[in-house]
Amino acid sequence: MSKLIDTNKPESRNWLKQWRAVCVTREALLPIVSEEAAQLHGDILIKAKVPACTTCSFKDVQKRTARCPYHVVLRDELVKEHAYGHTKGIGALTLKNTKTENWAHSPWEIAKVFMPSGYEDKTTIEETDFNGIAAFIINCKHFHGKITGTICEKARKVVNHIRHMPDISSAALTDQDTTECIDNLYALLNEPGLKIRPEAIQARTQLDELKTLKDGNVYYSICQKLHDEFEQKLTDIERKLHANEIDTERAKESIHSLSQQFLKDREEVLRSFERISNDAKQDLTRTKNSILLSIEEERRSFKENITSLEKRTVQRIEQYVTDCKRALEIHATEKQKRATERIEQSFTDGQRKFDIHSCTPDVCFRSCDQCWKKTRLTPNVSVDVAWGAQGVDERSYDNQGLAAAADFLFIMAYDMQSQIRGPCVAGPNSPFPRVMEGVQSYLNASISPDRLVLGLPWYGYNYSCLALSKENECSIRAIPFRGVYCSDAAGNEINFNTISSLLESSTSGRLWDEESQTPYFNYRMNGRSLQVRYDDPKSLKVKYQYAIDAGLRGVGVWNTEALAYSSQQPRDIWDVHEMWTTLPDFRQNQRQLNNRKHLPRPDGSDTVQG
Repeated sequence: MSKLIDTNKPESRNWLKQWRAVCVTREALLPIVSEEAAQLHGDILIKAKVPACTTCSFKDVQKRTARCPYHVVLRDELVKEHAYGHTKGIGALTLKNTKTENWAHSPWEIAKVFMPSGYEDKTTIEETDFNGIAAFIINCKHFHGKITGTICEKARKVVNHIRHMPDISSAALTDQDTTECIDNLYALLNEPGLKIRPEAIQARTQLDELKTLKDGNVYYSICQKLHDEFEQKLTDIERKLHANEIDTERAKESIHSLSQQFLKDREEVLRSFERISNDAKQDLTRTKNSILLSIEEERRSFKENITSLEKRTVQRIEQYVTDCKRALEIHATEKQKRATERIEQSFTDGQRKFDIHSCTPDVCFRSCDQCWKKTRLTPNVSVDVAWGAQGVDERSYDNQGLAAAADFLFIMAYDMQSQIRGPCVAGPNSPFPRVMEGVQSYLNASISPDRLVLGLPWYGYNYSCLALSKENECSIRAIPFRGVYCSDAAGNEINFNTISSLLESSTSGRLWDEESQTPYFNYRMNGRSLQVRYDDPKSLKVKYQYAIDAGLRGVGVWNTEALAYSSQQPRDIWDVHEMWTTLPDFRQNQRQLNNRKHLPRPDGSDTVQG
């Protein structure tokens, strides 16, 4: 075959397809590998019950006679986690890859001991190539049961074959070889630990498109993909900025970083075409200059477009920040004015209730005290707090101070999927184990149980499933929230009366999650599978009884408007009766409700509630 580079030749097109398939697969692996590295790091640090050491080098740690108790414990735990640790011992770990002085705070420094040598200068997963990531997956037991080692090894061999190819030779770049390469990478993304993750689903779709890509100009098709991905990432930055998830400076840094990465990817294609044998270089001279000129011209054009887009985006961000500041100042002034007017009105009317949500905390707690002393009222002031006292969703309050200033704290034991740490799947709105954990965190903070009211949901979440497994696991869209990849923002809130109506047409019937002690069901609409996670009288009764046993002041609900009070349908009448009569009487919280009347069920039968 000719040794001149021609992007219209089948072997050149096949090389580009294989290169693109590797990039797509590596990008999809980054989230789960990063999560597993963080989990491994956390698990190992828990076992090191001695002060952290930040001075020992890898040479100190690799000695069997090492004396640092901190690094010895971590090293021995890493040997246990290594697939070959039981046969090779410390020799299984590539300690020269890592800076052991950073083990206390860097998960990726821990992960590099599972890779072959040559990764000393790679401090993050983003800087690590496919070979290093694959070695971590194969050698670390944390991935066992999630990703099969032999499948990952096949994918790694394919990638190494492409990396070490001496030139763009037709013998190694046939259509069949390209299809087998993509199939091996597809099989890796279809493993149990990756199959239902949104990034893996998207990557498999891209690999399918790559296999069926028509011959034409493959080079320009792939470059267009890179451009589209860059545009999408810019759009995501703008969305996060509008949602207040990142600030202006971080947005600017992200845009600049993406610009550099885009140009780097474009250059990678160019550099890759230059990786040919020395024997062929003389034959390439006549065509190389024209190709370089064409690519340089296109790169210059892209660079100008990116610079212009970056400039326009920064201008829009700065204008948005200015507008937001102005709107916030106006809103704060109006809110202060309304709060002052309401406080003054409470003096005049002698109101016996005061809406604490109508003003800011500093105005309320100062002004309320003066108001109540003047009117000699006996108010009840409550403060709504997160389901746990440990800084849920980055909300860290002085809970002890609030409990002392108010009559009681209302624990919002719902919306517990606001930060999903793990696979993006639908989960319970108010799981019982986490409810107990949250209440206990307030009790551990020395807050008296008679200052706590347990708030529970009379609503649920409706999730659209990207995929629904036989085990009823509903994969949902990845919507980040405050540093976490997934959240319940992928679903929408629905009231209990709507849930009852949907349950009648469900495809699964009412199902019970034993671990969370909550019900759920599946149904279909417009050809899509959906899953509803919610609470009903049975699951609520478990939590009500816990509140009684814990000696809490009482229970509350969000919200009582979730029922169809005016409906004459038997189902709605029954729901209203069951939801209200399940509520316990905290004036006699040791006595069961034994005096309920006969009430017909929606199916016409009759029962006595005892």
